[in-house]
Amino acid sequence: MKALSRATEEAEVPRARLLTTPFVEAFKRDLLNPWPNQNDSDIYGKEFGIFIEVLVQTHRKKSAPPVSGDAFRDRFAQFLTAQQWPTAHQLPVEWQTEDREACAAAEISLISRALLDAYWKFGNGGSPGTIPPHGP
Repeated sequence: MKALSRATEEAEVPRARLLTTPFVEAFKRDLLNPWPNQNDSDIYGKEFGIFIEVLVQTHRKKSAPPVSGDAFRDRFAQFLTAQQWPTAHQLPVEWQTEDREACAAAEISLISRALLDAYWKFGNGGSPGTIPPHGP
């Protein structure tokens, strides 16, 4: 598979940035600033897993998980409850005619990408970059 040229990649970025929701923006603002907090791949892996697990469980059950005693998990669950995700959160106007469940699934994908971007930028000990990294 041929790698995208730099010009092609740069042309695609503005379109990708348009695909977002108030929920995804609140997630980035409130939970990824700063995250990951430590340059520790074990902590990053655990927290990444918690984000995805809680999102998927909440999406399937339509309510945030109960308090668990894990401060990181509980903070995220409280955020989901406050946002009323995935049952009553604000959707962009252009998404309001769509299936809310499908929109929430798309938001999980957008958040997964935001988590990977945050890790690539801060958690890998390297400099900010793009995913995938440039190479042969």
